[in-house]
Amino acid sequence: MHDDAPDYLQMILTKTRNDRQLALTIFSQLFAELPMQLDGIQNALNRQQYDLARQIIHKLHGSLSFCGLENIRKQAHSLEECLVSNNYGMISRYWFQLQQCAFEFTAQQQTLLEELTRETV
Repeated sequence: MHDDAPDYLQMILTKTRNDRQLALTIFSQLFAELPMQLDGIQNALNRQQYDLARQIIHKLHGSLSFCGLENIRKQAHSLEECLVSNNYGMISRYWFQLQQCAFEFTAQQQTLLEELTRETV
């Protein structure tokens, strides 16, 4: 298991008051939506549709906050702030960092979901 996986599990279990089924549902939904949201952000940035990119990031930021995924949330927040302040020169940096954090999280999808479906003793 990846070093951060226990932290992700603990974050979501804390948020759900150790309701493993609810945590599984939330993470499953996040794993389904995250790639679509990242694609939407990428497409909006490529077209310089900064308001649309900001709207998608804002929704993503809320989901990440709810799940307690602080490392990814911070990156989404930085990119959102960059767009709000029209700091277009820093978009690439923050976008890359957000993608990296999201990739590290999604690379653990199978492990995290399997852990949540295991019966606890």
